[in-house]
Amino acid sequence: KEFQLADWRLRPLSEEMVKYAREDTHYLLHIYDVMRERLVMLGTLKFPNDPTNPLRVAIMGSQEVASKVYRKPLMKSERYYILQSQKAHYFDRASMSIFKKL
Repeated sequence: KEFQLADWRLRPLSEEMVKYAREDTHYLLHIYDVMRERLVMLGTLKFPNDPTNPLRVAIMGSQEVASKVYRKPLMKSERYYILQSQKAHYFDRASMSIFKKL
């Protein structure tokens, strides 16, 4: 689980991260198919018109999660100055210029 806590938003992914993702998600499509089939069976056989139908609840939950958009928090200018004073020794002039633009 070397890359479990890695920042997966960073691109391009390294070859090691791509390999980890492939291996870590190998069975997910099969699990999805099995779970979907079970939900469909439960939903159509036991709860055809029930608003708490497991299939309906799962789909609504999935739609809610999928509709969320990650928004990177913006750095306030006062935070920039704090970081600049704390980390100035890490940056040369060109790097500091780029850092200011972030």
